[in-house]
This record gives sequence, structure tokens and C-alpha cells, in this order.
Amino acid sequence: MKYITFIITLLLTTNLFALTEAMKNQLIQDLKEGDKDPKKKYNPNYWFDRAHEVADMTDPFSPYKSTLFNAYYTRGISTFQKPQSRLKHYTNLVSALKKIDNSDTTKRFIESHQRKINAINNINTDVSHLSIPTLSGTFNVSEHKGKVIILDFFATWCRPCVSFTPKIEAIKTKYGNKVEVVVVSLDTNKDALVNYFREKLPTLHVNFSGKAWDNELYGQYAISGIPSIALINKDNILVDINGRQWLDDKVEDLVTNNKVQVNYLKYN
Repeated sequence: MKYITFIITLLLTTNLFALTEAMKNQLIQDLKEGDKDPKKKYNPNYWFDRAHEVADMTDPFSPYKSTLFNAYYTRGISTFQKPQSRLKHYTNLVSALKKIDNSDTTKRFIESHQRKINAINNINTDVSHLSIPTLSGTFNVSEHKGKVIILDFFATWCRPCVSFTPKIEAIKTKYGNKVEVVVVSLDTNKDALVNYFREKLPTLHVNFSGKAWDNELYGQYAISGIPSIALINKDNILVDINGRQWLDDKVEDLVTNNKVQVNYLKYN
């Protein structure tokens, strides 16, 4: 399932549809095969090397070069679960893209990755100033000091998001008022969103901007694919922007110890 989510993200956030059919098929096939092979799936160097191979094989003047390079390189970065481990690789990717060309497509990639760099640098900073409009009022982070806050980036039309809802429900049920969940929705259909959470989890705080990917929170936390999770500890400190992986462990650590201290070896 992971490679499927990754491909969907690529299709949503790049001009992948503009690739030649052969290039697009080869990319998707590589992602499928790589995700099935543990020696490739969890090996960032395989994907980084593949990015450079594709760049070398592609016509230097091809408008697709940066798209292909970006796709393979970001797949490599996705193998790192700990955001700080991703930082230097996003920096390397930005430098490499700048050397490819100065096209609008490449500029968009660079801007997107720069947002990720900025978001990673914001980890371990105070976000008590954050106020999020919700369907029932305003969620002020500072007013929930002493609680763990989960920011759930979501859309009702996103099947992986919907599949992830039971986990969010289980966490909320387990910890009750020790945890607050703010759903940051990409939906443009307000009725669909309201009906979904009225039936599923009426106790959650739901943000609806109607701006889809232009929602400021998506830019602030450098969210390029959903579902995604950001975590804020009981002191209003942003501690994770890649919280979806091992979410149960991380929330338990935050509720118990106010920091994520599970074995970080498995987060790279």
C-alpha cells in the first residue's frame, strides 16, 4: 500500500501526467518493484543512485529531467522516518535541482522542499501561538497546555485517510481528554466533512478552509501527501511532523513522558 500512496502523492504534487507515457510507466514500475524488495524499499542509496542514473540517461534539455530526478530522490528521502535525518537530503536535493534547470517545474519542486526544510527546522519550537479555525470555533493551542495535540491532515475522499480514522478513534478513546485531535481537512465539500465526523468522531476539532492544498497549515507543516500527522507535546512544543509512523508508540511516550523516546533506531 505504501508505494500506492506514494504514487498518488506524486501524481497530485508534480506534473507527472505531463511525462511521456513510457517514462511514467517506467517510474511507476520502478516504485512498485522497489517497494516489494526490502533491499531497495528501505535503502535510500538505491533510490538516490536511481535518481542520478535517470538524470544521466535523460536528455540534458528534457523538460522531464527534474521531474524524474525529483520523483526518485524524494522516494529515497521517504525511507527516513526521523525528520532530522531527512534534512540534509532535502538540502542536497534542492542543490541538485538548481543545477538541472531554471524551469517553473523545477522552481516549484525547490519551493516545496524549502518548505519541508523550514518545517523540519521548526521541530522542537514553541507553537503555543497557533490558533486554528474549526467548525465549532477556534482551537487555541495555548489553551490546551498539558495535553498532547495531534494534527491529522485528512480528506474524506482520501481512502488511506479514511482507513486511518479507526486508529485515531482508538487513540482518542484510550487517552480521553489527555489527547486532543485537530483534523486539518483538504476537503472542499463542507457537508461531506461535517457528516463524516458527526458520525465517526464528533469530539474532534475539525478545520475546514475550503482552500484544499492552499490551506496555510499545509504549507506551514510542509504536508505534500495525506494522511499525515504532526505532534505537539504537553508544553506546546512541536515534536514531530512525521507522526503517522508508529503513532501509537509516540502518543504513549508523549502522554507518559512528554517526549518521543521510543527506540529511534527504527526511525533512522
